[in-house]
Amino acid sequence: MEGYVEKIRELRESGDWQGIVQLYENGFTDEKLLWFQPDSNGLNFLRKNLAELGVQGVSSIGCGSGLLEWLINSSTGLPVIGYEIDLGWWQSKHSPPKFLKEISYIDPTTLPQLNPQFALLFCYFNDSKVFEAYLDSFRGDCVILIGPDEKNKIRYCDPEPFQLKDEERWCIHAAWRSKFLEAIVIYRRSTTTVCPQ
Repeated sequence: MEGYVEKIRELRESGDWQGIVQLYENGFTDEKLLWFQPDSNGLNFLRKNLAELGVQGVSSIGCGSGLLEWLINSSTGLPVIGYEIDLGWWQSKHSPPKFLKEISYIDPTTLPQLNPQFALLFCYFNDSKVFEAYLDSFRGDCVILIGPDEKNKIRYCDPEPFQLKDEERWCIHAAWRSKFLEAIVIYRRSTTTVCPQ
């Protein structure tokens, strides 16, 4: 596993995001680096739909190592800001390497000021109360949830990717499912009480 981590570091340093994606497409996984298994179709899905929505960047809550965020930045050209708590852990010798330079370490009791022109991303997030607090304070029009799809009974997150589909304030703009039984769901803020089908 350490050899793969070093290979990913080298690919990151050379800017070869496609090389990293290829490792994941070929079955590599290391949850310390990234819970989600990215592939080129999923990143193309994000690029296309975020451009369609006019999103100017991405704010990722609970970004971990920032590998997914760096892949999104590299494949879409959009600026990506990651937010994490527990700076001590992320500076310890036990933490995974960091791949995104733009990570802000925040107090978990204070929500950061989020750019409303950016999409708000949660990838395998696991705290529905904190998620709801972010959703209530967010003034933007685009939220992205990434996690296991409905067929995946092995992995879990809270909220799950399709959890907002019955929420009045948000409509599914687009959804994508991977061969690894994961989903990316892009929501847009509803301007009416009924989401168009």
